[in-house]
Amino acid sequence: MNEAERKRADRIAMMRLKMNTRQCSIPAAEQMFLFLVEEDGKRNPVMISRHWTIGRCVDHIAKQFAITNHNATFGAKVFFQSL
Repeated sequence: MNEAERKRADRIAMMRLKMNTRQCSIPAAEQMFLFLVEEDGKRNPVMISRHWTIGRCVDHIAKQFAITNHNATFGAKVFFQSL
């Protein structure tokens, strides 16, 4: 997929995400849309609040994509690591 096709696909994915957020508990002024890029290059749109902490964003994304998240468990494998 070339750059123009990727941008178009991203715009369409973002519009679909925004259509599904009308019944969301996050006020429209606080909504922030991101792309989660997987290792294989697949891009998934995600909506979070501008006022959430990093931890809450990680928890929300893990729940949305059904990823097991043990960030709060001592000694467990960490889902999110800082660079």
